[in-house]
Amino acid sequence: MSKYKLGIVLSGGGARGIAHLGVLDALHKHGIEPEVISGASMGAIVGSFYAAGHQPKFILEEVKKEKLTKFLSWSLPGDGFLDLDYMEGLLAKHISKDDFSALEKPFFVSVTNLNTGKNEIISQGPLFDFVIASSSIPVIFKPRIINDNTYVDGGILNNMPAIAIQDICDRIIGVNINHSGPLEKIHGMKEIVERCLRLAIESNIKENMSACDIIIQPEKMKGISTFDFRRADEIYQIGFDATEGMMPEIISKLGLGD
Repeated sequence: MSKYKLGIVLSGGGARGIAHLGVLDALHKHGIEPEVISGASMGAIVGSFYAAGHQPKFILEEVKKEKLTKFLSWSLPGDGFLDLDYMEGLLAKHISKDDFSALEKPFFVSVTNLNTGKNEIISQGPLFDFVIASSSIPVIFKPRIINDNTYVDGGILNNMPAIAIQDICDRIIGVNINHSGPLEKIHGMKEIVERCLRLAIESNIKENMSACDIIIQPEKMKGISTFDFRRADEIYQIGFDATEGMMPEIISKLGLGD
């Protein structure tokens, strides 16, 4: 027998991950609150705040309040061009203790261990380092050294960690906020790098998607880039509207209809 009725999986995707907040808010509007959270990269950041008991709208306001220049601290090129120290401070500000045990809901984080070349799912012990590691896009962000191992973005090998929670949940909602469909034009090196990352990541989510009972994939994510944090309200609304549009299906598949 499964321990929990409903789990949710939040994929990585940079600023696109703000859509997860719209998804969660739409679910709450209909009385649907996931009991277990699993996430990678930006999905891990959103997931950690949500698992700590913070409501989607509160998390959205915190994201909007903080300037991108604070969120991304520039440093000299080395292990990476940017660091996420400020995000670690934000986690410490809103989560009472640097440990998974401080969270109100079970939470699972996907990280990539560069030493072993394998994906790891972390759900206990120190929290902040692994959330930051899960969000550390290679080259762009510095990796995290944890227990003498080098960790980077969990999305590289497992961007939608649904299998990690399938044995403890009756139903799973998967939220994939990356668009990998055809693009008419690609401009410049930045878009080339981003497109390559999205396509590489897309190949690792298929098996996990099959473990989900419901898949939410907002089509309007096509025009949102990894660092479009200035469009937070718009991204949130895309997630909210996509979920509202699927609500009859969601209610039916969760067995919540009359």
